[in-house]
Amino acid sequence: MGLQYTDTRPPGASVGVELVTLIIECSNVILNGYSDHIST
Repeated sequence: MGLQYTDTRPPGASVGVELVTLIIECSNVILNGYSDHIST
């Protein structure tokens, strides 16, 4: 699931990164949807 990191951080940190990435991707999708509505 998502990007795989091979670093020395604890598992919790990787989960946090996954969560942030997911939130950013969702935000981008929502923003793209809004801009599509505005441009039409």
